[in-house]
Amino acid sequence: MKKLVSLSVLLAILVNYTQAQDFKGRKSLGLSLGTHKLENNGGLDSLANGRNSWTIAPNIAYFVNNQWKVGVSASFSYTYYHYKTLRYQNIGDNTVWGLEAFATHHHWFTSQWAFFTQPGIGYNQRHFEYTSHAIGHPTYTEKGASQSFYVNTEVGLLFMIGKKLGIDMSTTLFKLNYLILDANISNQHAPVLASRNQTNFSSALLGGSLLSSLQHLQLGLKFFW
Repeated sequence: MKKLVSLSVLLAILVNYTQAQDFKGRKSLGLSLGTHKLENNGGLDSLANGRNSWTIAPNIAYFVNNQWKVGVSASFSYTYYHYKTLRYQNIGDNTVWGLEAFATHHHWFTSQWAFFTQPGIGYNQRHFEYTSHAIGHPTYTEKGASQSFYVNTEVGLLFMIGKKLGIDMSTTLFKLNYLILDANISNQHAPVLASRNQTNFSSALLGGSLLSSLQHLQLGLKFFW
């Protein structure tokens, strides 16, 4: 029994040592992609409504040790949505770019699989335009921009393919966000009908719901050297 325990401890030490040799001081270059599509056609209230979005986020990081890496990422996303009834139509889109600094902790199950948590702090800037039209009324347009400062934590799984390539899947576990928004509302008769200035502090767990979190999973490809 003592020999078995000693052998288990020795194997654990060797595994940890091997992993430390593999990752400490190494760098990673990655690209994450995400897409979300929701379409509903017909129903009691609407003829059609939906939302399509995609996100691309390159990142670079440095392994401080086998468990921790620190890095920075940039992101760009685009969202288009539409809502239409017999008497009303609303369409809009927005583009978002952002920067984030993060630290990632890996919990290695094997030499290939790891669960990771990734706290980060970041900044986003969004530009949007929404158009609303009801039969018998003017068409209204809201156009503006917003800035967001946030802290968040992502969770995910990493699978290593050899020593230089990895595939990961992640989603946002928790996010605190501070928003500053400025927008103008207009129609064909008046260039500026009203202005909207807003500041808002919000928090969300699992993107607001478990379903939302699953719908916004991101897939990433990592290159290690």
